[in-house]
Amino acid sequence: MICKIIKIYIIISIILTIISETIFAQQIDKMQELKEIRNDNSKWVIYSKIKLDFVQKIGELDSKDDNYLFYWPLDIALDDVGNIYILDSGNYRIQKFDPSGGYLETFGRKGQGPGEFEIPRSLDIDSKGNMYISDRGNNCLIILDTKGKEQRRLRLGSKTLPVRINSKNEFVMGLLCLDGILMNYNKKFMIFDNNGNHLYNVGNISGNEVASAGWAPYFFRFAVDDEDNIYLAYNGINRIEKFDRNGRHIFTSYYPHKIIGTIPTTGIEVDSKNRIWVEIKINNEQILMIFNEIGILLGYITKPQQFGSLLSKIRIFGDKLFLIDFSEQLCVYEYKIVYKN
Repeated sequence: MICKIIKIYIIISIILTIISETIFAQQIDKMQELKEIRNDNSKWVIYSKIKLDFVQKIGELDSKDDNYLFYWPLDIALDDVGNIYILDSGNYRIQKFDPSGGYLETFGRKGQGPGEFEIPRSLDIDSKGNMYISDRGNNCLIILDTKGKEQRRLRLGSKTLPVRINSKNEFVMGLLCLDGILMNYNKKFMIFDNNGNHLYNVGNISGNEVASAGWAPYFFRFAVDDEDNIYLAYNGINRIEKFDRNGRHIFTSYYPHKIIGTIPTTGIEVDSKNRIWVEIKINNEQILMIFNEIGILLGYITKPQQFGSLLSKIRIFGDKLFLIDFSEQLCVYEYKIVYKN
């Protein structure tokens, strides 16, 4: 009798094991499926739940105040009280404004000495208000304190590329950015600590992405959210990707077939609702595609009427969206992202 009970128990255990393994395998399959999202043409619709309310414009072509005359503004950052910092690259300076656009002060000038720039390309601010400037001309990351005094210069590799700062004040550097050239790396990002020590790499680069004749479509813009997830949008390929801070691939999301071949021109950003924004150009018109946090395309919106430039850059901080016109009006437009029920 005991032997029969043992046999029954073994049989039941085997059956339960098989069932549990099958369910687990199915769950894994579903997880794998979720890592690749192919948005079809039915998703290519105007997203009516979002609108952009104009707030202000900073910078004027005919301004009599030199502090509002920009030459090639390339990046923007906000500190924890909402002050606005504009990287006025062509004038080798950072212009600081209050939240209402009132001029406060200037940091930097042309040169190779402390607090001086040669070819500044990106700007970010850490949790303490320190400024981080990626300077291709001086081939280093320049760190300024809140008063604009240089703290140190870091050389993060053979070529200094655009940098974003995560919540731990680590540096995230994109290695295949539109603003730079791949230099014999096999990953898409490198992460450094605050002292410039290399920590780890993120994102595998395929053979196609390093083919000498095929780099251009694989250049990308990238963003880092409040949870240190990394997002990228490619220059000539219809997809976006997301990685967590440890480099784990979360998903790849493909644009609808209708818009294959379009080119993201300003980058990728994440708003306060964890929606992902990508700007692309279609038939000489730039639009903003909006994805949810798992890569599903929600739809698109057209640029606000005030903004007419075809060459621009997008930055988002919470519910504030900034469009940087670096080619025509040489100014920054601020909008509030409004979510409609």
